[in-house]
Amino acid sequence: MFLYVPSITKNLQSVGQMVEHGLQVRFNEQGCFVKDIKHGCRLIAKGKKEGMLLKLEVGLPELSLVMFLKSHGVV
Repeated sequence: MFLYVPSITKNLQSVGQMVEHGLQVRFNEQGCFVKDIKHGCRLIAKGKKEGMLLKLEVGLPELSLVMFLKSHGVV
């Protein structure tokens, strides 16, 4: 699920919700990696650390598709 906060120009993603939907989120000092562990452990998103925040790459349509399908009980 993507969360919308009207006062900011970006969307927020909940790590807890990603995990609930069968995704694995791993962190290191450079950023994070999101994998779909139920479907071959494939990498679906990467996040780069910027200050104290992690910014997910928006050029990975797989993340949006997987989160949409899982939130609607398709996958």
